[in-house]
Amino acid sequence: VNPGTVGEKYFTEVRSAGINRVSIGVQSFDDGELRALGRIHSAEEASAAVLSAKKAGFENISADIMLGIPKQTMESLENSLSEIPKLPLKHISAYMLKVEPETPLSKDKELLEAIPDDEITADIYLKTAEFLEKHGFEQYEISNFAKSGFECRHNLLYWHCGEYYGIGPAAHGYINGERFRCGDTIEKFISSELQGRIFVDKGGSAGERAMLSLRLTKEGIPAETISDCERVEPLIKNGLMKKENGFLRLTPKGCLVSNEIILFCGLLNERDPSP
Repeated sequence: VNPGTVGEKYFTEVRSAGINRVSIGVQSFDDGELRALGRIHSAEEASAAVLSAKKAGFENISADIMLGIPKQTMESLENSLSEIPKLPLKHISAYMLKVEPETPLSKDKELLEAIPDDEITADIYLKTAEFLEKHGFEQYEISNFAKSGFECRHNLLYWHCGEYYGIGPAAHGYINGERFRCGDTIEKFISSELQGRIFVDKGGSAGERAMLSLRLTKEGIPAETISDCERVEPLIKNGLMKKENGFLRLTPKGCLVSNEIILFCGLLNERDPSP
C-alpha cells in the first residue's frame, strides 16, 4: 500500500477480511527525498500509516525503503533509518534505485545528477545492513531484513525456486518446471474465458537453484556446490563470502557484487537465465 492513499478505515476493513500482513511503501523518512521521488506522502504520513495498520490489528507490518536515491546522503540516510526502531515494524525491504528508461526520473537531468555515485551508494547499503542488524532485523536475503519469524514467505518462495501462478495481464508464473507469462493487455484478459499462457522457458536447473539459494544470506549454498576451492578462497579472504558449518554465504559486502560472484563461481551456465 501507498501511505498517501490509505488510512485506519482501509486497514480495519482489509484486516477484518482476513489479510494478516501489510507492506507499506515508505521509501524514505526524509521529506526532501520523497519529493525527489515524486511521492505524494510525507515522512509523517508514512509513520502514521504504519501506526494505523498496527491499531487496526496488524502485527506483521513491512516497510519498503529505497537506497541511493536523489539527494540522499549518509546523514539523511541515518536520520531516515533512525525512525524505523520507533515503529512497530517486523520486516524491511531495502532496494537500491534503478533508473528505468522513459520514466520521469530518467528525463530529469537535475535529479539524475543528485543521485549518489556508486561508491556512496555502496556505503549507504552497508550502513543500512549494519543498522538494521543492530536493531534486530536479520538480513535473510540481499534486499530483505526481518525480525525473527517474520521472513517473507512470498519472497522465499521465489528464492527456493517454488511454484507460483501468475494471474492477470502481463503476470508471470512457474508451474511444473516451466515459466509462462500472460497476455499483456486488460482487453485480452477479460475477453478470454480462460487465461491464456505463453511459454517462456524451462526453469529449476541446478545452476539456477544454486544462484537463487546464494541470495539467501542466512541459508547460502553447500560448500561442495562450488567445486573449485581456488575461486572461493579469495572471496572469503576479501570479506565477500563466509563459510560456516559447511555452507557458503554472501556477506553484506558480497551482496553488492552478487552477480559477479555468481558468474565467477560458475553457478550459471549459458542455458541458465541471467541473475
